[in-house]
Amino acid sequence: MKGFRNMLSGRYVIVLLILVFFTVAAGVIMSFAGSGEKEQTAVGMVLPANYGEIMAASAQYDGMKAACEEMNIKLIVRKNSDIELLDDDIRALSEQGIGMIFLSTPSYVQAAKALVGGYPDIAFSTSTPNQYKKNMTGYFIRMFEGRYYAGVAAGMMSDSNVVGYCTGKETGEVRADINAFAMGVRKVKPDARILVITASSEELMDGKIKRAVRENKLDVITYHRLERNVEKTADELGIDYIGAFSPSPSKSPHHLFDVCISWKMYFIDMLKSYKKGDLNYVDNHWTGMETGTVYLTGYSERVTPEARKKVQECIGKINDGEFIFTGPVYDNSGVLRINDGDIMPDSAMMSNLSWYVKGVEKFD
Repeated sequence: MKGFRNMLSGRYVIVLLILVFFTVAAGVIMSFAGSGEKEQTAVGMVLPANYGEIMAASAQYDGMKAACEEMNIKLIVRKNSDIELLDDDIRALSEQGIGMIFLSTPSYVQAAKALVGGYPDIAFSTSTPNQYKKNMTGYFIRMFEGRYYAGVAAGMMSDSNVVGYCTGKETGEVRADINAFAMGVRKVKPDARILVITASSEELMDGKIKRAVRENKLDVITYHRLERNVEKTADELGIDYIGAFSPSPSKSPHHLFDVCISWKMYFIDMLKSYKKGDLNYVDNHWTGMETGTVYLTGYSERVTPEARKKVQECIGKINDGEFIFTGPVYDNSGVLRINDGDIMPDSAMMSNLSWYVKGVEKFD
């Protein structure tokens, strides 16, 4: 009888242990499932209300969406119709547990600088350089790297030694891009002229380009514009052009290639910094061709083998550590701006760049 009781006791212990094991295992599984759902990283993005109509804003949204999907991050978008309502957008995202907010246009930044201090647990980021607060970092793209290579190609393809750069506002960013483009052009054509064509509307730009071609025999052009109207004008005139920001749908023989931004790679780089906890660790975070954020599309058949070879040669030198803005560099009035052997830092390009390099001319 005693042996029977011992046997029952032993079976009871085994059954009890099995029940305990499955109970604990179920609890662990449930806790992992629950925490995975609860702790999914979420980020917010503030976009203009009509972002679908704006090439740059639409491209940023598509890039952020793709980056979040790849990294299993939840994206919550706020459509902002008025800068005065930015605080409402930030507050709404904060109430949804957002840990990082990206401000998609420079127009938000000044207002945000007065607001972000009220949200110390949120990491803010913007594509505007030199805008730093304790929890807001300027995250910027070295587009000028791609512009430099575009300049090399434009110089190689130009027969008249006169090329054009179309833009609207002449900001520090735009001047850096124009200077890099001009340095690329004059690397292969030391006597080339680079005409900066500015206009407040596409209609005015169209007229100025036509006049520049007529008066100066300009034969290659590129641009920093929100729309692609410059390409249409170039096609009408029969001159070559290099597109910008995203791959052009143009099938024209005059379309040489594009200097593009991969917003997906840009945001992946940013989101990795956020997940590591160092998004706001530095004043400004710069990224470019080394991360695939800036890239060149495939060349058209019109781009000569000599031009392709020269561009690849320059890319190789930059990859090996050569800097584009290395002195001596003179401005277009003959003043030495970068001393021999010195390198212009990123910050100076955006905040202090008020001049153009030798060879650049304003076309009025």
